[in-house]
Amino acid sequence: MADSSEDKSATDGNKTLLRQGSITLVGNVLGKVLGFGFFLLIPRLVDKDTFGVYTLAVSIVTLLVAVGSLNIDRAVDYFIPKNQRSESRSVPSKILVKLGGIAALCSLVVAGFLVIFSGRVATLFGEPRLASVLPILAVLLPLLSIHRLQLAIFNVVKRLQYRVYTKNFTLPVTKLTGAGILTVTGYGLMGISVGHVIAVLLAVSVGFFIVFFQIPWSAKSTEGSVTIKEILKYSLPLSFAGVVTTVVSQVDFLVVGLFRKSTEVATYRLAFLLAVNILLFHQAVTPIFKTLTAEIADDTTALKDRYQLALRWVTIVTLPPAVTLLLLPGRYFGLLFGPKYSAASTVLPILVFGQLFNTSVGPSGRFLEGRGRSRLVLLNTLLLLTVNATLDVIFVQSFGIAGVAAGTATAFALVGIVEVLEIYIFEGFFPIPPNVGKIWLAGGACYICSFFLLSYFSYHSIFTFTLPAIVLVLYFFFLVLSRAFTENDHRILSSVDDWIGYPILNRLIIR
Repeated sequence: MADSSEDKSATDGNKTLLRQGSITLVGNVLGKVLGFGFFLLIPRLVDKDTFGVYTLAVSIVTLLVAVGSLNIDRAVDYFIPKNQRSESRSVPSKILVKLGGIAALCSLVVAGFLVIFSGRVATLFGEPRLASVLPILAVLLPLLSIHRLQLAIFNVVKRLQYRVYTKNFTLPVTKLTGAGILTVTGYGLMGISVGHVIAVLLAVSVGFFIVFFQIPWSAKSTEGSVTIKEILKYSLPLSFAGVVTTVVSQVDFLVVGLFRKSTEVATYRLAFLLAVNILLFHQAVTPIFKTLTAEIADDTTALKDRYQLALRWVTIVTLPPAVTLLLLPGRYFGLLFGPKYSAASTVLPILVFGQLFNTSVGPSGRFLEGRGRSRLVLLNTLLLLTVNATLDVIFVQSFGIAGVAAGTATAFALVGIVEVLEIYIFEGFFPIPPNVGKIWLAGGACYICSFFLLSYFSYHSIFTFTLPAIVLVLYFFFLVLSRAFTENDHRILSSVDDWIGYPILNRLIIR
């Protein structure tokens, strides 16, 4: 009976992972489409230099958000599940008040410093317009700190549709509308910046409404209130790790801004944006994965099964868009952003390879966090920053933005290998299942077949629009041919069939 109960619990957890991950996937797709509208419109309304200055300013602010908030939101989905009533989804409010107070106070202080020293920052990067735009974007520091805390709360209560409402719908729609109107009316760089601030303010307002009116609250937790000392003991390593992670996400733009022209910052930003789109499913699974890991901390078998399930499906879903971008990088980039950004066509394939390796090891960072290994996460992110920044500075001198992309891809590969070894050493299992090799073989066969088709029909413009569908069909065919789907995959697809109301997916798969 106990084994049956444990199996049922593991199955329910896997279903929660896939169900909530699917909600986030839909939200991410919606958010990416709406967000893409911003990057399709604004670069065409302003010159490359203006868009480059805006990109650089946002990178600086994004870095300071991690410093100002201390990444306290990363502690929400660790402490709340451990102190939450098992029969209820109530959120222990005392813990959240402490976390929110720390984040708000620190971010306001850092925002003040940014306003005071904006002129010196502009001098450092050799961009005088930063002095006027950074004080406006400084408002984002407290707003984004609150927004991130709200998203963490939605993760904890496993109501990821609320993330969709705020992050994936309200924010991109308002950003596109506000910045678009202000830019068209002639406000240029200031218009883009003010539109950005208005969008985040509205998203935070919607988040407050959801938090106070849609989420049940509790003044008590099952194990007593968590002290500030406990919060800081767990959070400070993660806060430093979060700062380093944010630096890693922005270091490419900062290095390009320091050593190259602002126009190249704009070009690299758009290439990075397109490459990151292959991470849609990975980003969908990540928010809920840490919480689900913390909930089954004592069951090694369930941890292994859940991790490998997430890794398999992240790989399955990520390969088709990656193959498509690798086949026609220049054509898709020119179609989306116009010929003035054509230099990015050489950068895009390098970034896609880097992101592919990033996803191939699964949600390793969040897994280690969920296991309470925050210091190990800090060391990994420090390694990532050191390797990434060093290679960026070395390669940018000779190879420009292509060298920066190569440095980033190499850093992701190295840290991915390190995290796999850490999980094997400290958790006692190898995180990459042997049967994932069939998925990569299917992806490779799909690329080769598509490449030969492309060599015969690439001169037809219609092939540009039909290639994603061709890649998807070929990929699915090779998955079925190689019998890449496991029994666990069949159960997951059966649950999708039940939701659709017709067994279409399992009928397509040969057992």
